[in-house]
Amino acid sequence: MSTKRVAQRGHVIYYCPGRARNACGKVSRRAAPVDQHLEKLVTEWMCGRAAPALGNDDSSAEELRDAQTRISEIGTRKRTLITAWARGDESVSSLRPDDYYQTISAMNSELDLLEKKAAENTVNTEAARPRDYATEWGNGGFEQRRALIGEIFTAVHVMPSGKGRAPFDPAHIRPVYAS
Repeated sequence: MSTKRVAQRGHVIYYCPGRARNACGKVSRRAAPVDQHLEKLVTEWMCGRAAPALGNDDSSAEELRDAQTRISEIGTRKRTLITAWARGDESVSSLRPDDYYQTISAMNSELDLLEKKAAENTVNTEAARPRDYATEWGNGGFEQRRALIGEIFTAVHVMPSGKGRAPFDPAHIRPVYAS
């Protein structure tokens, strides 16, 4: 279907373009009721797609927070040790150089391990989060909504309503949902 504005009546219609584009050229509908009906169908589809709350989201988020807290603690200890060693503080005077370097090395390896774990948890949390179609629909403009309709439906068939100007009947709009 194509779209055009009917100037003398002041509304937009969807119409079948005609034989030049391998179509019938006989069906037209006001765009506003069709859009409202499609919006209702999209809303119903989104409600059906609402993902249940995942039980492991809290544990993943908690593991991520724990790892970040531990990274922060080790980073603070490491900076304190480096500063104290550089100043020659009395608190580290009993440490031999080998002990100092082994301690720093152990901290670095633990930091690497924790950062890797935190990155994996972040990726897993992002992958587990379902797409929020309702927010995209609500915040999106005309183009965003049309793109979502294009993802949800493979086609929207507008059937003839008979002769004359029949009132809008949603039964004459037949969407084909994408798999």
